Amino acid sequence: MPHAYFGSTALVLITTVAGCDLGGVTATEMRMAVDETVATGQAESMQTDIIEISTSFTLGDAFNSALLNIEAFVNSQAPCSTVTPTGERGLVIDFGDLDDACTYRGRTYAGTITIELEDTPDGVVVHHSLAALTNGKLTIDGDADVTWTSESRRVQTDLTFVRDDSTTELTADRTIKLLDDAAGLAGGIIVDGERQWTNQRGEFDLTIASVEMRPVDPVPQAGSYHLALPNGGAVDLAFTRIDSDTIEVRVSGGRRDRVFHVSTTGTVDALDAG
Repeated sequence: MPHAYFGSTALVLITTVAGCDLGGVTATEMRMAVDETVATGQAESMQTDIIEISTSFTLGDAFNSALLNIEAFVNSQAPCSTVTPTGERGLVIDFGDLDDACTYRGRTYAGTITIELEDTPDGVVVHHSLAALTNGKLTIDGDADVTWTSESRRVQTDLTFVRDDSTTELTADRTIKLLDDAAGLAGGIIVDGERQWTNQRGEFDLTIASVEMRPVDPVPQAGSYHLALPNGGAVDLAFTRIDSDTIEVRVSGGRRDRVFHVSTTGTVDALDAG
């Protein structure tokens, strides 16, 4: 049954009527876990694009040189945007609105990002403030701090995103390493850390263990998640790439595993467990 992001009322009713209780968690809750992971994954995929914009400079650069490098990168990759310096350590990137068709790496964006640089003993911190940043499907507001060293990026976020009139409050603390140094963030990342979010379904708590993600995918292509659900139950999700457009998600935590295929657009198809 194809579906994207925030679940299906029909699916909930059908599963409940059938009384499909799989032990620790129900089939409905397993499906919900996948839908929620896809939704929050797309929000963080948008954020990954922004991290690439804001770390397009060389560690050790003076702040003015770093800001000039960021501005040059934005102008080369998204020339439809407007970049305005704000003091000695910051700038604002304005993508305009969706009617402007301002694209970055094949995605159309609207809204603004305010960036400020800070030098700390732990590395360079890039502070972000996102205001109505949208790709037409998701709209994000909030803050993200990236602590950047030569080995990794630590990303701490406090965001609100809206999808299909549903609002999710999300916080996360993740360490990111590159899958391919030559390709940068566009080539994919390895992530460890945690993510928490709250929406109309309740509170979720996710542990992230060595997952591999590409910006075009709403879920990882490898690695695993442990997701605590609002009712106190928990599921584990294991990810395997099937082809360039499809990732298999195997969900365990009930009497039997369930298997889903997730496309790059975020569509979720439920399969029988193998």
